[in-house]
Amino acid sequence: MAAVAFDTETELIAPGNQAPHLICLTWTDNLGRPQIVHWKQAYPIARELIVGATQESPLVGHNTAFDLCVLGKQFPDLIPLIFEAYERDAIVDTAVAEKLISIAEGYEERSYSLAALAQRYLDLSLDKDTWRLRYAEFKEVSLEQWPQGALDYALTDAKTTLEIFKAQQKHNLPDLPAQCRADFALRLASNHGMITDIRAVSDFKNKAVEELEQIQSLLFENALLKKQKNGFVRDSKKARQRLGQILGGLALRTPSGQIQVDEEACVASKDPLLLAYN
Repeated sequence: MAAVAFDTETELIAPGNQAPHLICLTWTDNLGRPQIVHWKQAYPIARELIVGATQESPLVGHNTAFDLCVLGKQFPDLIPLIFEAYERDAIVDTAVAEKLISIAEGYEERSYSLAALAQRYLDLSLDKDTWRLRYAEFKEVSLEQWPQGALDYALTDAKTTLEIFKAQQKHNLPDLPAQCRADFALRLASNHGMITDIRAVSDFKNKAVEELEQIQSLLFENALLKKQKNGFVRDSKKARQRLGQILGGLALRTPSGQIQVDEEACVASKDPLLLAYN
């Protein structure tokens, strides 16, 4: 399968900024040769890569959803084009592919980093320590002034991603594009987080505390809750006795023969005290 691989280098992620500022974009041409462009000149290349991707010649990345979120935030008019590319099965991810392969082959624990896959498939050791976290230094520096090591690191990632993708083709992964769409959706949710209304949260907390206090009072009054040195504890002996009185021979028992007092049993009793106890 013909494919083009790409990668981004960015500023560091931070709380509230899971799609940080783009520093450079790297990609492979149709001969698999890596190319690089500074973020200030990256828009036309990014657009061409996304628009030109097809199911037969996909755009490949490693943790692709992150990189496309970065491009979408940097260049907002690319966002609908990114969604369209996912919908036409034109975006794939070597990390997602490797997870599917692991599921098929029964691996329980495995690293899915680019470095791990490069070692696994290509017997190649990648230097992930020297430059990976330093690209913010080059935000306003033209590529001509970058250290050669910084250029090589970025270019190697794009080239390596394509070689890994080719090596993964021996596996049958017909559901890969759909799984990559799901991965992108989850990434978007993660980027934005869960937004809450502080007043609604306060109201919910107050109602929950009030309900808990009512339940505690009810259980105290009926000896199903008792104080201990470090707090409160439910009286499971009395709860079992009450459940036995209500359910009789229908009460389920533990292997040791005691009446089983769990959520299912308390709900089955329809008893307000045991529901409060649960």
